[in-house]
Amino acid sequence: MAATPEKPETESEKVGKLVVKKVPELEETTLSTLWQDQAVVITFFRRFGCIFCRQSAKEMSSLQPLLDKHDVKLVGVGMDEAGLEEFVKGKYFTGELFLDPSKDTYKALGYKRLNYFNILTSFFSKASRDAYNKSRSENIGGNFKGDSLQNGGTLVIKKGGEVLLSYKAENPADHVGAQEVLNALGITDPIPEVTPAATTNGHPETNGTTPADPEDAEPPKSEESPENKPAAATTNGYTHTLTYYLQLGSSWDERERYIASSNK
Repeated sequence: MAATPEKPETESEKVGKLVVKKVPELEETTLSTLWQDQAVVITFFRRFGCIFCRQSAKEMSSLQPLLDKHDVKLVGVGMDEAGLEEFVKGKYFTGELFLDPSKDTYKALGYKRLNYFNILTSFFSKASRDAYNKSRSENIGGNFKGDSLQNGGTLVIKKGGEVLLSYKAENPADHVGAQEVLNALGITDPIPEVTPAATTNGHPETNGTTPADPEDAEPPKSEESPENKPAAATTNGYTHTLTYYLQLGSSWDERERYIASSNK
């Protein structure tokens, strides 16, 4: 008699036993506790300073009243604390926040790890330009803190662990739509309108420490030697932002590898 083939693991089974840290206490918990007693929408962010992630966070947060009404928990997971304080104080996300410094959940879910070529081609796409302009129109800014090469996604999980929706972002600007999340949950109520972020002098509040809009941001400080220091962008707006994002927006080791490859 032929052996019965093993049933492949679902996304909730892959990550259920993995440990994340709840913000701000950084108390450890397994991910499965999030859907133990109620359904949950979990967004895995690229970076807390990513302008596209902040836009997605605002969009998901607009669903909070509907999710509360239908007993659904809203959760966000990030990789580290880089940019976290500004993200929280900027009130981009109304759900519970957790950290996964090991990136084990991202790896288990197969979320794409980008390279500079991926980022370059995706940022020049019409979808990315439209998302960037939409973020600016909603007064959503960003910064260069954190790992710029890791992509994220979204899980919608029913109470008990059944996966209703698994969305993997294909590029930095890609994220699941609010309506798709509601459809997965079987919620038919209309989506509330998103309120623009609070502004100071025309820009989102950032505690006076980080320029609110990447277009206005000064290039991040680094310790590269003069001969290896990336050339300053010579254009404004979107291309200016893209240039510094590519050259300086990643971790130290990744910047060093980029510089080394550029000097060959």
